[in-house]
Amino acid sequence: MRKKHEKRTCPARNNCRAVLLEARLKSLEAALVKERRDEGKYLGTCTTMCPEVELVMRESHNLLHDYEIEKGSPYGTKCCLSRPMVGCVVKEYSRAAANKEREVPSQLRTPGSLLATMRYLCLKVLGEHGLNEMSYNYFGDRCRAVRQDIRLQQLSCAQSAACLEIGVNFHAMAGVMLANHKGFDMHLNTVQLKDSLLSLANNSHVQNDETLFQHIAVAKALLFMPDLSEMRHITFVKGKISKKLEWCVQVLQAYHTDNYVRFFKLTKSCNNILLLCILSFHAGRMREKALQIICAAYSTKVAKMKLGDMQNILCLENEKATGEVVKHFDLQVEESEDRSHVLLRPGTFNRNENRPVPHFLLAGLNLEEDFSLNVLDTVIKLA
Repeated sequence: MRKKHEKRTCPARNNCRAVLLEARLKSLEAALVKERRDEGKYLGTCTTMCPEVELVMRESHNLLHDYEIEKGSPYGTKCCLSRPMVGCVVKEYSRAAANKEREVPSQLRTPGSLLATMRYLCLKVLGEHGLNEMSYNYFGDRCRAVRQDIRLQQLSCAQSAACLEIGVNFHAMAGVMLANHKGFDMHLNTVQLKDSLLSLANNSHVQNDETLFQHIAVAKALLFMPDLSEMRHITFVKGKISKKLEWCVQVLQAYHTDNYVRFFKLTKSCNNILLLCILSFHAGRMREKALQIICAAYSTKVAKMKLGDMQNILCLENEKATGEVVKHFDLQVEESEDRSHVLLRPGTFNRNENRPVPHFLLAGLNLEEDFSLNVLDTVIKLA
């Protein structure tokens, strides 16, 4: 029995289209071989979001993403090729290999097309589909391809800095919003965030802007907070010592001295969503240390603390989240009609190293709204 989408296409027409695509792909590959022999300046000349040779190859092999397929077009099969939407195919990331030919200028996008790509990803992909696992994987892969083009061309212009800044904001906020999703890889997202942030910090356009450079330096220091050398690096940032730099040094000192009260107090005083998202990556470790210190200091057979007070100490959004964090470390919660208490019994605290620390959002942070506003505002300002 034939599938529904196979009835809407003619096999002969599809075969003819496949032959034409294959012939076009061979001619484009021959042109690439000739272009690799020519020596010249290593700057991109592609003005579209996806080079033609990749577009033809992916169309002929049915490798188009769902976001790139024309509406009403059937999914690709051997006898039925999907049609791409005009101007909606984005270059995908390709891992470098020893036997792979180097990229040529026609395969590398210009700074203007790179920024147009990031604008399209934000306004169309995230704007229409929201942030979910599918849109995250698509955005992350295409954003990684943008960074690859920037790195190969060694771009340090304002447009390349804008692309990297959007990527940093995306990975930072995705790490918070998708932290509790089963299919989300937190480690991989953090690696991509670090790569984007380091590339942005090394951009000469950013280094020439004192205010922006200090902001990126603070974000970098907070992201690499467990590294003690960041304490030394942040004190030697060029320019005047701003309040943001002083705040960052205080956060680093509180983190490395296990001063959880000061750490969360400084966190509440921050009004920058990017820095808040990066701080939330370390909140789990500080909450663990806070519970460990409290249990060691106050643990007796009758010691207990109100769940609401524990919520304020751990800087959590509600008592339900506080109860789940406390139970994760094998501490008991005593339920009552008027209020609940955390029982601080001797020897009950257990780190449970085999289980990850549950990740909860910082108190008072509405990321569902702030995420879209922050990314869209960034694109509009940098476009």
